[in-house]
Amino acid sequence: MIGRLRDDACTRMVSSMAGRFATIAGWFPAFLGRTAVLTRGCRFVARNFLLDEGVPVGRASAYLNQLGGPCESMDRWSEEHDRYLTERVQTTTEGGSETFRPGFARAVESDLDQGIDLIHVAASSSVTRSVGADHAKFEELLDWFAASASADGDLRRYALDGILRTWSTRRPPMPVFSTFWECVRELLEPAQDQEVQDWSDSLQNLLGLQHFPAGSRMLVFRYSVKLVRATAKGWANPFSVPTVLDGRFHEAFCPAPREAQEGRAVDLRARLEQPAIEVLHPPLELGLQHLFRVSPRLDVRPSDVSAAREAHLLQLRDMFSRQDYALDTEAANS
Repeated sequence: MIGRLRDDACTRMVSSMAGRFATIAGWFPAFLGRTAVLTRGCRFVARNFLLDEGVPVGRASAYLNQLGGPCESMDRWSEEHDRYLTERVQTTTEGGSETFRPGFARAVESDLDQGIDLIHVAASSSVTRSVGADHAKFEELLDWFAASASADGDLRRYALDGILRTWSTRRPPMPVFSTFWECVRELLEPAQDQEVQDWSDSLQNLLGLQHFPAGSRMLVFRYSVKLVRATAKGWANPFSVPTVLDGRFHEAFCPAPREAQEGRAVDLRARLEQPAIEVLHPPLELGLQHLFRVSPRLDVRPSDVSAAREAHLLQLRDMFSRQDYALDTEAANS
């Protein structure tokens, strides 16, 4: 009886939604509906697929073709999703990344000013993993930078710059999540020795970086829109709004409604404040000159993002006058 009631709830939820994958023909909407009402696992990932209004029809069809047929489990879906990212989203693929390709991308429609500064945050663990750098030595270099990276002739500057440039060119060429400097200025502008742990925790929460491993450190890079455009000369528009098809599965992600000009990050603190902007751009080479801050080692973040997601959706409904946005998917909580 409980299973039948759940199936009925899934059918009602999917049939009332306007997201691209809720309305596409085939087996996928029903699979998403069943997954969206689970009490644990990737329920929010499935809800995001039902919710996302920014995936063009052609790209959604290509994604289903890539899956190749019904997925019998979340593990299988995750594997096929990662294969899709490798073959169609990474920028080394033939024809370029679907994240930025006209007709496939949810492009940022506004023309970003060349002088706007962007912020990208990476986990130090991803650097050591990609480069194979000695962890202890890399930590020493980060400690030196966090304390005072001043002496121009210091050999540590060259060592750290080399590691960062090697990492940024060797890491998987996935679209890069970034936010605007203006969204984080109040956190990052004070002197580094003032409330160091506070800015670190606040930034990780603000940008929804739940997946960063505890014990790792945040590397905060600052660079200009002009640099991105100069690096991505082959793209008509190198900036896109994040969709469910542009990255790996993360519970602390939520697609923005169709009215939004940019994506919006999920604040892990569940604050009822305007969420930070997030946009995607192609990967670029980053070095010491772009490294702006290094955080202390990170603490564990709570795994349950239910409250953060609820607060985030309340904000989106108010910001974009969409009081109906995600009401059907989140009704799966009841």
